[in-house]
Amino acid sequence: MVAVDGGMPSEFRLLTPMLTGDTGSSRECFTSLFRRLCEHNQLSVIDVVVSMAIPISGPSHDRTYKLCNPIHLLNSGGTLSSRAISRVGQVTALEGLANTTLHNFQSISGMQPLRSSRYRRWCSLCFEEDRCSKHGPFERLLWSIECVEVCPRHHCRLEQTCHKCGATNFSVLLGADISGFCPKCLTWLGGYRDSLDLNSDEHVRYLQWIAAAFMELLDDSFDHESLNGRHISNALEVVRKVHFSNKASSMAKAIGRNKSTLSTWVNHHSAYSWLAACQISYAFGISLKSLLLNDEDALYFTHVRPLPLMVRASVTSIRKRAGTVSESSLRLLIEKLRNGEHSQLCTLKASASMLGVDQKTLRNNFPDLYADLALLLRSKVTLNRDLRKRARRLSLSIATQQVASDLAADFGKVTRRELSRRFGLVGVRPSWTEMAQICRTVRETVFQIRQGLNSGG
Repeated sequence: MVAVDGGMPSEFRLLTPMLTGDTGSSRECFTSLFRRLCEHNQLSVIDVVVSMAIPISGPSHDRTYKLCNPIHLLNSGGTLSSRAISRVGQVTALEGLANTTLHNFQSISGMQPLRSSRYRRWCSLCFEEDRCSKHGPFERLLWSIECVEVCPRHHCRLEQTCHKCGATNFSVLLGADISGFCPKCLTWLGGYRDSLDLNSDEHVRYLQWIAAAFMELLDDSFDHESLNGRHISNALEVVRKVHFSNKASSMAKAIGRNKSTLSTWVNHHSAYSWLAACQISYAFGISLKSLLLNDEDALYFTHVRPLPLMVRASVTSIRKRAGTVSESSLRLLIEKLRNGEHSQLCTLKASASMLGVDQKTLRNNFPDLYADLALLLRSKVTLNRDLRKRARRLSLSIATQQVASDLAADFGKVTRRELSRRFGLVGVRPSWTEMAQICRTVRETVFQIRQGLNSGG
Protein backbone atom coordinates (compact mmCIF):
# COMPACT_ATOMS: atom_id res chain seq x y z
CA MET A 1 0.00 0.00 0.00
CA VAL A 2 0.98 3.60 -0.46
CA ALA A 3 2.63 5.27 2.48
CA VAL A 4 0.42 7.62 4.47
CA ASP A 5 3.02 10.18 5.40
CA GLY A 6 4.56 12.67 3.03
CA GLY A 7 7.77 10.68 2.77
CA MET A 8 6.50 8.64 -0.16
CA PRO A 9 9.29 7.62 -2.53
CA SER A 10 9.09 9.52 -5.81
CA GLU A 11 9.63 6.35 -7.87
CA PHE A 12 6.55 4.66 -6.37
CA ARG A 13 3.71 4.26 -8.84
CA LEU A 14 0.39 2.46 -8.89
CA LEU A 15 -0.21 0.31 -11.95
CA THR A 16 -2.16 2.26 -14.54
CA PRO A 17 -5.28 0.62 -16.04
CA MET A 18 -5.82 0.53 -19.78
CA LEU A 19 -7.23 3.89 -20.81
CA THR A 20 -10.38 4.05 -22.90
CA GLY A 21 -8.94 6.43 -25.48
CA ASP A 22 -12.34 8.08 -25.94
CA THR A 23 -12.63 11.84 -26.12
CA GLY A 24 -15.45 14.35 -25.94
CA SER A 25 -18.67 13.25 -24.28
CA SER A 26 -17.55 9.59 -24.29
CA ARG A 27 -14.49 10.20 -22.14
CA GLU A 28 -14.31 8.63 -18.72
CA CYS A 29 -15.20 10.50 -15.54
CA PHE A 30 -12.73 10.77 -12.68
CA THR A 31 -14.55 8.51 -10.20
CA SER A 32 -14.77 5.72 -12.78
CA LEU A 33 -11.07 6.02 -13.60
CA PHE A 34 -10.20 6.00 -9.90
CA ARG A 35 -12.32 2.87 -9.38
CA ARG A 36 -10.61 1.07 -12.27
CA LEU A 37 -7.23 2.17 -10.92
CA CYS A 38 -8.02 0.43 -7.63
CA GLU A 39 -9.25 -2.69 -9.44
CA HIS A 40 -6.11 -2.87 -11.57
CA ASN A 41 -3.96 -2.83 -8.42
CA GLN A 42 -6.26 -5.34 -6.65
CA LEU A 43 -7.07 -2.88 -3.89
CA SER A 44 -10.37 -1.68 -2.52
CA VAL A 45 -11.31 1.96 -2.97
CA ILE A 46 -11.32 2.64 0.77
CA ASP A 47 -7.81 1.20 1.15
CA VAL A 48 -6.38 3.44 -1.55
CA VAL A 49 -8.20 6.52 -0.31
CA VAL A 50 -7.04 6.09 3.28
CA SER A 51 -3.47 5.11 2.40
CA MET A 52 -3.07 8.00 -0.03
CA ALA A 53 -4.37 10.41 2.62
CA ILE A 54 -6.87 11.90 0.17
CA PRO A 55 -9.17 14.12 2.28
CA ILE A 56 -12.33 12.24 1.26
CA SER A 57 -12.04 9.08 3.31
CA GLY A 58 -14.48 7.76 5.91
CA PRO A 59 -13.92 5.71 9.10
CA SER A 60 -15.68 2.56 7.97
CA HIS A 61 -14.70 -0.65 6.19
CA ASP A 62 -18.23 -1.50 5.17
CA ARG A 63 -18.41 -2.55 1.51
CA THR A 64 -21.15 -0.06 0.63
CA TYR A 65 -20.13 2.76 2.96
CA LYS A 66 -20.32 6.19 1.37
CA LEU A 67 -16.92 7.82 1.76
CA CYS A 68 -18.47 11.21 2.51
CA ASN A 69 -21.49 13.25 1.52
CA PRO A 70 -19.88 15.50 -1.14
CA ILE A 71 -18.05 12.63 -2.86
CA HIS A 72 -19.93 13.39 -6.10
CA LEU A 73 -18.00 16.68 -6.30
CA LEU A 74 -14.98 14.69 -7.49
CA ASN A 75 -16.47 14.86 -11.00
CA SER A 76 -17.43 18.53 -10.81
CA GLY A 77 -13.93 19.95 -11.22
CA GLY A 78 -13.88 22.13 -8.11
CA THR A 79 -11.52 22.30 -5.14
CA LEU A 80 -12.15 18.72 -4.04
CA SER A 81 -11.42 17.45 -7.55
CA SER A 82 -8.19 19.44 -7.75
CA ARG A 83 -6.88 18.03 -4.47
CA ALA A 84 -7.77 14.46 -5.41
CA ILE A 85 -6.30 14.80 -8.91
CA SER A 86 -3.08 16.25 -7.52
CA ARG A 87 -2.70 13.38 -5.07
CA VAL A 88 -3.49 10.70 -7.68
CA GLY A 89 -1.03 12.30 -10.09
CA GLN A 90 1.78 11.85 -7.56
CA VAL A 91 1.41 8.07 -7.42
CA THR A 92 0.40 7.27 -11.00
CA ALA A 93 1.70 7.94 -14.48
CA LEU A 94 -1.62 9.47 -15.51
CA GLU A 95 -1.69 12.94 -17.01
CA GLY A 96 -4.48 15.29 -17.98
CA LEU A 97 -6.78 14.07 -15.21
CA ALA A 98 -8.54 17.44 -15.17
CA ASN A 99 -10.19 16.46 -18.48
CA THR A 100 -12.07 13.71 -16.62
CA THR A 101 -14.02 16.38 -14.70
CA LEU A 102 -16.39 19.24 -15.56
CA HIS A 103 -13.86 21.94 -14.64
CA ASN A 104 -14.47 23.87 -17.90
CA PHE A 105 -18.08 24.57 -16.89
CA GLN A 106 -17.57 25.81 -13.33
CA SER A 107 -16.50 29.41 -13.92
CA ILE A 108 -18.38 30.55 -17.03
CA SER A 109 -19.45 34.18 -16.71
CA GLY A 110 -23.17 34.63 -16.17
CA MET A 111 -23.75 30.91 -15.50
CA GLN A 112 -24.06 29.00 -12.27
CA PRO A 113 -21.60 26.12 -11.76
CA LEU A 114 -22.61 22.96 -13.58
CA ARG A 115 -23.84 20.47 -10.97
CA SER A 116 -22.70 16.87 -11.05
CA SER A 117 -25.08 14.05 -10.16
CA ARG A 118 -25.05 12.92 -6.53
CA TYR A 119 -25.83 9.32 -7.51
CA ARG A 120 -24.27 6.89 -9.95
CA ARG A 121 -26.06 6.47 -13.27
CA TRP A 122 -25.31 4.29 -16.26
CA CYS A 123 -26.52 3.21 -19.69
CA SER A 124 -26.99 -0.55 -19.83
CA LEU A 125 -26.38 -0.63 -23.59
CA CYS A 126 -23.08 1.24 -23.24
CA PHE A 127 -21.99 -1.21 -20.53
CA GLU A 128 -22.94 -4.10 -22.79
CA GLU A 129 -20.73 -2.68 -25.55
CA ASP A 130 -17.84 -2.21 -23.08
CA ARG A 131 -18.12 -5.83 -22.02
CA CYS A 132 -16.08 -7.07 -24.98
CA SER A 133 -13.57 -4.21 -24.94
CA LYS A 134 -10.08 -4.48 -23.52
CA HIS A 135 -10.54 -1.70 -20.99
CA GLY A 136 -13.85 -3.06 -19.64
CA PRO A 137 -16.91 -1.07 -18.52
CA PHE A 138 -16.49 2.55 -17.52
CA GLU A 139 -18.76 5.51 -16.74
CA ARG A 140 -18.92 8.42 -19.15
CA LEU A 141 -18.42 12.00 -18.06
CA LEU A 142 -21.73 12.91 -19.71
CA TRP A 143 -23.59 10.65 -17.27
CA SER A 144 -22.25 12.61 -14.30
CA ILE A 145 -24.10 15.80 -15.33
CA GLU A 146 -27.20 16.21 -13.21
CA CYS A 147 -29.36 17.61 -16.04
CA VAL A 148 -28.70 14.64 -18.34
CA GLU A 149 -31.23 11.82 -17.90
CA VAL A 150 -30.93 9.84 -21.15
CA CYS A 151 -28.13 8.37 -23.23
CA PRO A 152 -28.06 10.41 -26.47
CA ARG A 153 -26.38 7.57 -28.32
CA HIS A 154 -28.83 4.75 -27.57
CA HIS A 155 -31.90 6.91 -26.77
CA CYS A 156 -32.61 5.12 -23.49
CA ARG A 157 -32.89 6.38 -19.93
CA LEU A 158 -29.88 6.36 -17.66
CA GLU A 159 -30.48 3.84 -14.89
CA GLN A 160 -29.63 4.08 -11.21
CA THR A 161 -31.38 0.96 -9.87
CA CYS A 162 -30.18 -2.64 -9.94
CA HIS A 163 -32.68 -4.73 -11.90
CA LYS A 164 -32.09 -7.78 -9.67
CA CYS A 165 -31.91 -6.64 -6.03
CA GLY A 166 -33.69 -3.29 -6.47
CA ALA A 167 -30.94 -1.32 -4.72
CA THR A 168 -30.81 2.29 -5.90
CA ASN A 169 -29.14 5.66 -5.38
CA PHE A 170 -25.57 4.38 -5.20
CA SER A 171 -22.92 6.91 -4.35
CA VAL A 172 -20.55 7.62 -7.25
CA LEU A 173 -17.74 5.99 -5.26
CA LEU A 174 -18.07 3.34 -2.55
CA GLY A 175 -15.64 1.68 -0.17
CA ALA A 176 -15.41 -1.51 -2.22
CA ASP A 177 -16.58 -1.25 -5.79
CA ILE A 178 -16.35 -3.07 -9.13
CA SER A 179 -16.97 -1.25 -12.40
CA GLY A 180 -20.15 -2.33 -14.16
CA PHE A 181 -21.49 -4.42 -11.26
CA CYS A 182 -24.05 -3.72 -8.54
CA PRO A 183 -22.31 -2.83 -5.24
CA LYS A 184 -25.00 -4.72 -3.31
CA CYS A 185 -25.49 -8.04 -5.09
CA LEU A 186 -22.61 -7.90 -7.63
CA THR A 187 -24.99 -8.37 -10.57
CA TRP A 188 -23.87 -7.26 -14.03
CA LEU A 189 -25.56 -3.92 -14.77
CA GLY A 190 -25.34 -4.15 -18.54
CA GLY A 191 -28.03 -5.52 -20.80
CA TYR A 192 -30.40 -4.63 -23.59
CA ARG A 193 -33.11 -2.03 -23.09
CA ASP A 194 -35.86 -0.68 -25.33
CA SER A 195 -35.25 2.74 -26.84
CA LEU A 196 -37.48 5.65 -25.90
CA ASP A 197 -40.18 6.86 -28.27
CA LEU A 198 -38.86 10.10 -29.77
CA ASN A 199 -41.72 10.47 -32.25
CA SER A 200 -44.80 10.66 -30.04
CA ASP A 201 -43.48 11.52 -26.55
CA GLU A 202 -42.83 15.24 -26.12
CA HIS A 203 -41.04 14.84 -22.79
CA VAL A 204 -38.65 12.26 -24.27
CA ARG A 205 -37.75 14.70 -27.05
CA TYR A 206 -37.04 17.33 -24.39
CA LEU A 207 -34.73 14.98 -22.45
CA GLN A 208 -32.98 13.96 -25.66
CA TRP A 209 -32.50 17.63 -26.56
CA ILE A 210 -30.75 18.33 -23.23
CA ALA A 211 -28.49 15.28 -23.53
CA ALA A 212 -27.55 16.20 -27.11
CA ALA A 213 -26.84 19.81 -26.03
CA PHE A 214 -24.33 18.75 -23.40
CA MET A 215 -22.85 16.13 -25.72
CA GLU A 216 -22.20 18.92 -28.23
CA LEU A 217 -20.51 21.07 -25.59
CA LEU A 218 -18.28 18.18 -24.49
CA ASP A 219 -17.47 17.01 -28.01
CA ASP A 220 -16.42 20.28 -29.59
CA SER A 221 -12.79 21.28 -29.03
CA PHE A 222 -13.36 25.05 -28.77
CA ASP A 223 -12.16 27.59 -26.25
CA HIS A 224 -14.52 27.33 -23.28
CA GLU A 225 -13.54 30.82 -22.20
CA SER A 226 -15.59 32.12 -25.12
CA LEU A 227 -18.76 30.76 -23.48
CA ASN A 228 -20.71 33.45 -21.68
CA GLY A 229 -24.08 33.24 -20.00
CA ARG A 230 -24.78 36.92 -20.70
CA HIS A 231 -25.11 36.04 -24.35
CA ILE A 232 -28.37 34.32 -23.41
CA SER A 233 -29.76 37.71 -22.37
CA ASN A 234 -28.90 39.10 -25.81
CA ALA A 235 -30.63 36.13 -27.43
CA LEU A 236 -33.74 36.69 -25.30
CA GLU A 237 -33.90 40.32 -26.44
CA VAL A 238 -33.81 39.22 -30.09
CA VAL A 239 -36.42 36.49 -29.55
CA ARG A 240 -38.72 38.92 -27.74
CA LYS A 241 -38.69 41.28 -30.70
CA VAL A 242 -39.06 38.58 -33.36
CA HIS A 243 -41.70 36.29 -31.80
CA PHE A 244 -43.45 38.20 -29.00
CA SER A 245 -43.85 41.76 -30.36
CA ASN A 246 -41.52 43.04 -27.65
CA LYS A 247 -43.80 41.74 -24.84
CA ALA A 248 -41.72 40.38 -21.96
CA SER A 249 -44.72 38.83 -20.18
CA SER A 250 -45.57 36.62 -23.19
CA MET A 251 -41.99 35.43 -23.49
CA ALA A 252 -41.78 34.71 -19.74
CA LYS A 253 -44.92 32.59 -20.02
CA ALA A 254 -43.40 30.64 -22.93
CA ILE A 255 -40.45 29.52 -20.78
CA GLY A 256 -42.52 28.91 -17.63
CA ARG A 257 -41.15 31.81 -15.59
CA ASN A 258 -42.63 34.99 -14.24
CA LYS A 259 -41.76 38.43 -15.55
CA SER A 260 -39.62 39.40 -12.55
CA THR A 261 -37.38 36.34 -12.96
CA LEU A 262 -36.92 37.16 -16.63
CA SER A 263 -36.05 40.74 -15.70
CA THR A 264 -33.31 39.65 -13.28
CA TRP A 265 -31.78 37.49 -16.02
CA VAL A 266 -31.87 40.12 -18.73
CA ASN A 267 -30.47 42.83 -16.44
CA HIS A 268 -27.66 40.49 -15.27
CA HIS A 269 -28.80 40.58 -11.64
CA SER A 270 -28.71 36.79 -11.37
CA ALA A 271 -26.89 34.00 -13.16
CA TYR A 272 -28.61 31.40 -15.32
CA SER A 273 -28.80 27.85 -14.11
CA TRP A 274 -27.86 25.24 -16.68
CA LEU A 275 -31.33 23.73 -16.49
CA ALA A 276 -32.93 27.11 -17.22
CA ALA A 277 -30.55 27.61 -20.15
CA CYS A 278 -31.53 24.20 -21.54
CA GLN A 279 -35.22 25.04 -21.22
CA ILE A 280 -34.71 28.35 -23.05
CA SER A 281 -32.77 26.48 -25.71
CA TYR A 282 -35.55 23.94 -26.20
CA ALA A 283 -38.41 26.46 -26.10
CA PHE A 284 -36.91 28.56 -28.91
CA GLY A 285 -35.26 25.78 -30.91
CA ILE A 286 -31.70 27.10 -30.70
CA SER A 287 -28.80 24.96 -29.56
CA LEU A 288 -27.27 25.59 -26.16
CA LYS A 289 -23.87 26.09 -27.78
CA SER A 290 -25.25 28.82 -30.06
CA LEU A 291 -26.80 30.57 -27.05
CA LEU A 292 -23.55 30.63 -25.10
CA LEU A 293 -21.44 31.63 -28.11
CA ASN A 294 -23.85 34.39 -29.24
CA ASP A 295 -24.39 32.95 -32.71
CA GLU A 296 -26.41 35.78 -34.26
CA ASP A 297 -27.18 33.88 -37.46
CA ALA A 298 -28.87 31.07 -35.52
CA LEU A 299 -31.07 33.52 -33.59
CA TYR A 300 -33.12 34.46 -36.66
CA PHE A 301 -33.99 30.81 -37.37
CA THR A 302 -35.62 30.25 -33.99
CA HIS A 303 -39.17 29.06 -33.45
CA VAL A 304 -41.39 28.89 -30.39
CA ARG A 305 -42.61 25.58 -29.00
CA PRO A 306 -44.15 24.90 -25.56
CA LEU A 307 -42.23 23.13 -22.85
CA PRO A 308 -43.52 19.64 -21.96
CA LEU A 309 -46.27 19.50 -19.36
CA MET A 310 -44.06 17.75 -16.78
CA VAL A 311 -41.44 20.50 -17.16
CA ARG A 312 -43.98 23.29 -16.83
CA ALA A 313 -45.33 21.68 -13.67
CA SER A 314 -41.85 21.43 -12.10
CA VAL A 315 -40.75 25.04 -12.63
CA THR A 316 -41.76 27.86 -10.30
CA SER A 317 -45.37 28.87 -10.72
CA ILE A 318 -46.18 32.36 -11.92
CA ARG A 319 -46.48 34.80 -9.04
CA LYS A 320 -50.04 35.88 -8.18
CA ARG A 321 -51.25 38.99 -6.47
CA ALA A 322 -52.11 38.73 -2.78
CA GLY A 323 -55.76 37.83 -2.34
CA THR A 324 -58.25 38.93 0.31
CA VAL A 325 -60.32 36.87 2.70
CA SER A 326 -63.34 37.77 4.82
CA GLU A 327 -63.61 37.17 8.54
CA SER A 328 -66.72 35.04 8.06
CA SER A 329 -64.97 32.56 5.75
CA LEU A 330 -62.10 32.18 8.25
CA ARG A 331 -64.57 31.56 11.09
CA LEU A 332 -66.39 29.02 8.93
CA LEU A 333 -63.13 27.15 8.29
CA ILE A 334 -62.33 27.06 12.04
CA GLU A 335 -65.83 25.75 12.77
CA LYS A 336 -65.47 22.99 10.18
CA LEU A 337 -62.13 21.96 11.65
CA ARG A 338 -63.69 21.71 15.11
CA ASN A 339 -66.44 19.50 13.69
CA GLY A 340 -63.88 17.08 12.28
CA GLU A 341 -64.01 18.12 8.64
CA HIS A 342 -60.87 18.59 6.48
CA SER A 343 -59.03 15.76 8.18
CA GLN A 344 -55.95 16.22 5.96
CA LEU A 345 -55.58 19.92 6.83
CA CYS A 346 -52.82 20.22 9.44
CA THR A 347 -50.75 23.32 8.67
CA LEU A 348 -51.35 27.07 8.62
CA LYS A 349 -49.91 27.33 5.12
CA ALA A 350 -52.39 24.78 3.76
CA SER A 351 -55.25 26.53 5.56
CA ALA A 352 -54.30 29.88 4.04
CA SER A 353 -54.00 28.28 0.61
CA MET A 354 -57.51 26.84 0.96
CA LEU A 355 -58.80 30.36 1.61
CA GLY A 356 -56.92 31.71 -1.42
CA VAL A 357 -54.42 33.88 0.48
CA ASP A 358 -50.96 33.47 1.95
CA GLN A 359 -50.16 32.84 5.60
CA LYS A 360 -48.84 36.37 6.17
CA THR A 361 -52.16 37.90 5.11
CA LEU A 362 -54.06 35.84 7.68
CA ARG A 363 -51.63 36.74 10.46
CA ASN A 364 -51.73 40.48 9.73
CA ASN A 365 -55.47 40.90 9.11
CA PHE A 366 -56.94 38.54 11.73
CA PRO A 367 -54.38 38.01 14.53
CA ASP A 368 -56.91 36.65 17.07
CA LEU A 369 -58.54 34.20 14.69
CA TYR A 370 -55.08 33.26 13.38
CA ALA A 371 -54.03 32.36 16.95
CA ASP A 372 -57.18 30.26 17.43
CA LEU A 373 -56.53 28.47 14.13
CA ALA A 374 -52.90 27.80 15.09
CA LEU A 375 -53.95 26.36 18.47
CA LEU A 376 -56.61 24.18 16.84
CA LEU A 377 -54.18 22.82 14.24
CA ARG A 378 -51.53 22.18 16.90
CA SER A 379 -53.96 20.10 18.97
CA LYS A 380 -54.99 18.27 15.79
CA VAL A 381 -51.36 17.43 14.96
CA THR A 382 -50.81 16.20 18.53
CA LEU A 383 -53.90 13.99 18.34
CA ASN A 384 -52.82 12.54 14.99
CA ARG A 385 -49.36 11.83 16.38
CA ASP A 386 -50.82 10.02 19.37
CA LEU A 387 -53.06 7.97 17.10
CA ARG A 388 -50.10 7.01 14.93
CA LYS A 389 -48.09 5.97 17.99
CA ARG A 390 -51.00 3.89 19.25
CA ALA A 391 -51.40 2.20 15.86
CA ARG A 392 -47.66 1.60 15.75
CA ARG A 393 -47.66 -0.06 19.16
CA LEU A 394 -50.62 -2.23 18.16
CA SER A 395 -48.98 -3.38 14.92
CA LEU A 396 -45.71 -4.11 16.76
CA SER A 397 -47.59 -6.11 19.40
CA ILE A 398 -49.43 -8.22 16.82
CA ALA A 399 -46.26 -8.76 14.77
CA THR A 400 -44.29 -9.68 17.92
CA GLN A 401 -46.81 -12.36 18.88
CA GLN A 402 -46.80 -13.76 15.34
CA VAL A 403 -42.99 -13.81 15.07
CA ALA A 404 -42.66 -15.36 18.54
CA SER A 405 -45.11 -18.16 17.71
CA ASP A 406 -43.28 -18.85 14.41
CA LEU A 407 -39.91 -18.98 16.19
CA ALA A 408 -41.30 -21.32 18.83
CA ALA A 409 -42.72 -23.64 16.19
CA ASP A 410 -39.55 -23.60 14.05
CA PHE A 411 -37.17 -23.75 17.04
CA GLY A 412 -35.30 -20.79 15.56
CA LYS A 413 -32.70 -18.63 17.28
CA VAL A 414 -33.85 -15.36 18.81
CA THR A 415 -31.24 -12.94 17.43
CA ARG A 416 -31.57 -9.37 16.19
CA ARG A 417 -30.77 -10.39 12.64
CA GLU A 418 -33.34 -13.17 12.62
CA LEU A 419 -35.96 -10.94 14.19
CA SER A 420 -35.31 -8.19 11.62
CA ARG A 421 -35.73 -10.71 8.82
CA ARG A 422 -38.97 -12.15 10.19
CA PHE A 423 -40.44 -8.74 10.96
CA GLY A 424 -39.67 -7.74 7.39
CA LEU A 425 -41.67 -10.72 6.14
CA VAL A 426 -44.76 -9.50 7.99
CA GLY A 427 -44.26 -5.91 6.81
CA VAL A 428 -43.06 -4.29 10.05
CA ARG A 429 -39.69 -2.60 10.53
CA PRO A 430 -38.90 -1.90 14.21
CA SER A 431 -36.43 0.82 15.07
CA TRP A 432 -33.14 0.12 16.84
CA THR A 433 -34.50 1.25 20.22
CA GLU A 434 -37.71 -0.77 19.78
CA MET A 435 -35.75 -3.91 18.91
CA ALA A 436 -34.21 -4.17 22.39
CA GLN A 437 -37.63 -4.39 24.07
CA ILE A 438 -38.92 -6.67 21.30
CA CYS A 439 -36.03 -9.10 21.83
CA ARG A 440 -36.87 -9.43 25.51
CA THR A 441 -40.57 -9.86 24.80
CA VAL A 442 -39.97 -12.47 22.08
CA ARG A 443 -37.58 -14.48 24.28
CA GLU A 444 -40.11 -14.56 27.12
CA THR A 445 -42.98 -15.48 24.78
CA VAL A 446 -40.96 -18.18 23.02
CA PHE A 447 -39.90 -19.62 26.37
CA GLN A 448 -43.50 -19.74 27.60
CA ILE A 449 -44.77 -21.34 24.37
CA ARG A 450 -42.06 -23.99 24.34
CA GLN A 451 -42.58 -24.69 28.05
CA GLY A 452 -46.29 -25.14 27.40
CA LEU A 453 -45.59 -27.49 24.51
CA ASN A 454 -43.21 -29.55 26.64
CA SER A 455 -45.65 -29.80 29.53
CA GLY A 456 -48.48 -30.65 27.16
CA GLY A 457 -46.35 -33.38 25.54
